[in-house]
Amino acid sequence: MTRSDLSELLSALSAEGLSVSPFQLERWRQRGLLARPIVLRGGARGSQVAPVSEQALMAARVLAGLSGRGVAWQVAGLALFDEGLPLSESALRACAEWALARGVYERVHRYWAEAEQSLSLRHIDVDDDRAAVAEAAVDLIQRDRTLASLVSAVRTNLRRYHPNANRAEMEEALQVSIEYQVRDIALGGGLSRDQQFRAIAGRDLEDGEQFVPLLPSSALACARTLTTAEANLVAEWCGLAYEMGLELLKPVESPLLLIVTWHVTDLRVSTEDQANRPCEPEVLASLRERVAEMRREAEEGIAITQLELEIGI
Repeated sequence: MTRSDLSELLSALSAEGLSVSPFQLERWRQRGLLARPIVLRGGARGSQVAPVSEQALMAARVLAGLSGRGVAWQVAGLALFDEGLPLSESALRACAEWALARGVYERVHRYWAEAEQSLSLRHIDVDDDRAAVAEAAVDLIQRDRTLASLVSAVRTNLRRYHPNANRAEMEEALQVSIEYQVRDIALGGGLSRDQQFRAIAGRDLEDGEQFVPLLPSSALACARTLTTAEANLVAEWCGLAYEMGLELLKPVESPLLLIVTWHVTDLRVSTEDQANRPCEPEVLASLRERVAEMRREAEEGIAITQLELEIGI
């Protein structure tokens, strides 16, 4: 960062009563939270640094408001994305992975480890061992009130696969679904297709039945390879869907980047059949056309159904 660029940004922040050190600014830049200054090529007159942009100043304001001891830098990255401000692609991926892994994923790994230690595994059949550990881990999870949102989300999703189930049948399906979702998180994927379906639907896959394996491990693989082009386009799509009163894959109170990551995962596995591979340009072009169409429909007051919203179509 040049001295003139540094001085200009610090002066602008100071004028607004925000105290930021040169060290903080450079640290934000190194994290990929603040863009580096643009160098203007001046031909015979040499190069000059462009004036500090309003976008850079907006980002610095957000960062200054979130800096402090004990605050993870990813929190600031999520806030910047919420505000439509750019992140470097490496920061984008790191923040998406952090948003997924914190909380639920961390606790699942901890309870899995506790369950393994509490059981006397015979190590004769790997799948039997994993099933026993998963059952014990789920028992611990269901006692943890902080994971009530996970259980509630799984129960809500199961209703589409068990529309006529009674209470006992739903609880049985819930147990199956959570056990396989826990295995997916703790083992980082590796479920068979039948097991993937049990994680999603809480029952066995029927002959000819199709489904999209949208699992926690898939979202994590997507986060680690997320591209700026995918994230920005899907963020726009999510914004339009929300304005139209349609449901997203995660609660709207969640960080936007978390919601976007799940929807990019859905797009990838629906069109590419792989969560860890970025979408092909033609897939993004098709979605870009759909976003433009949705915008026109919104302006004309045309309502669309939840089914028409499906991102993978």
